[in-house]
Amino acid sequence: MKSGADYQLSMSLDDEIAHFFVTGSLTSTAMDDLRAEGLGFLRESKAKAIVWEIRTKNTYPGIAEAYVRARNVPMDYRQVPSAIVDGSRNREFEAFYETTAMNAGLTVRYFSEVAAAKAWLKSRIEGRQAISYKL
Repeated sequence: MKSGADYQLSMSLDDEIAHFFVTGSLTSTAMDDLRAEGLGFLRESKAKAIVWEIRTKNTYPGIAEAYVRARNVPMDYRQVPSAIVDGSRNREFEAFYETTAMNAGLTVRYFSEVAAAKAWLKSRIEGRQAISYKL
């Protein structure tokens, strides 16, 4: 488990899916740190998908910050489908972020349950493998 001043992060790999479990409080600085740690783990593990399980006090950045963050995702990370599991379920923000992420070339979807998120990610991984075999 890694931790910053405001958060704790545990990371694991299961069936080619990186699972990041975040607790504590999310600030802009914490989000930057989490992204850097997540990218490092992603590169080392060669994961093909990511579940971000967020169990924090404040999970949603402002609309403007979310918009900018989606567009500043590194290119190698954009190829990896991501699921965000968040118990607070702010549906308006989630719909906005999913659309913003899609417009930035990301594949992101929100879920309330980890099992549903992993099932969706596995279907994404299998779909990508089927496409690559056809080429």
